[in-house]
Amino acid sequence: MDMNPKEQFESLRKVGSGANGAVVRAVKKHTKVQVAIKRCYIEDQDTPHHAYILRELRIMGCLNHPNLIQLREACLWEDHLWMCMELMSCSVFNLLFNTTTGLSEGHTVRIAKECLEGLVYLHSKNYMHRDIKCENILLGRNGQVKLGNKVVCVYEKKKHVMT
Repeated sequence: MDMNPKEQFESLRKVGSGANGAVVRAVKKHTKVQVAIKRCYIEDQDTPHHAYILRELRIMGCLNHPNLIQLREACLWEDHLWMCMELMSCSVFNLLFNTTTGLSEGHTVRIAKECLEGLVYLHSKNYMHRDIKCENILLGRNGQVKLGNKVVCVYEKKKHVMT
């Protein structure tokens, strides 16, 4: 994006926040597609926080798997980085918190299987997630299961073990 993101999106509504910024639900004006936007405050460029945010952006841009949240576009506007991502319905945490019956065994197995498929992909690219929890397992309206918050991914160099 090369213009003010507030001119490209409407109906911005906060849906969550974390250590690195807020997540809002928005509608892209020209396409009417709903998206999630993570807005991160960018401090002085020489801080660890700035490097952390840029690392998240780089990781999200290079990973592509059906069980990982996908970055659609990003822009730096004034002192905020706007990362536009696909919108999911809720997290497993929200689902469990708002129900009295919990999840069926079959549903639980499917969620675990799809999370593991996303993790296998991350590991094949030499990344580890490091923050798997119900809040970071996201569910879509059509039953999709995706891991979010890849900001905590770390690159692991393969070590050769001599025997």
